[in-house]
Amino acid sequence: MKWHKQLSFSVLCLSAVLAFSCTRAKLPDSPEGTLQRYVTEAFQVKGLGDKEKLIELSTGEALDYLQAMTEADFKKQFVESNLKLVSVQTKDLRQDNEGGVSLVYELMYKDGKVESPTVHTNKKIAYLVRNEKGEWKIRSTKNVKSFIEKKEDLVITPETEIKEAAPSK
Repeated sequence: MKWHKQLSFSVLCLSAVLAFSCTRAKLPDSPEGTLQRYVTEAFQVKGLGDKEKLIELSTGEALDYLQAMTEADFKKQFVESNLKLVSVQTKDLRQDNEGGVSLVYELMYKDGKVESPTVHTNKKIAYLVRNEKGEWKIRSTKNVKSFIEKKEDLVITPETEIKEAAPSK
């Protein structure tokens, strides 16, 4: 009976180690964590003051883009947006020769104006670099592909019921 308890304990420990090692934690100081924070902040913008939160996570082209936005543009793109974040899934992290990384991710969201089961997905690549303090910053992003997942049928012709077969000749 004693060997049974030891075996059970060993299996439990092994399962915990495997579960822990197979999950990629999005640590706050990782590229994935920085991207997750940026996307979350972007979807939660409530006012013009939130622009600074996005600027803190940006550098290079992304920083230039945000700083060049007028208040009206920022308000239109972020504050008045009715988009609702569904999820962000990171897919592929690659190191480049200069010490930065490229990170493929899928951004899924819904239009919040009208309650709809339609989910929009943008597959993108984020380019991140470390600043002088060692913090990851988003340098730029690139859209790879966009698609829309609808739960309803797309009907392009009227639906009919065939009651009898056509006569054969």
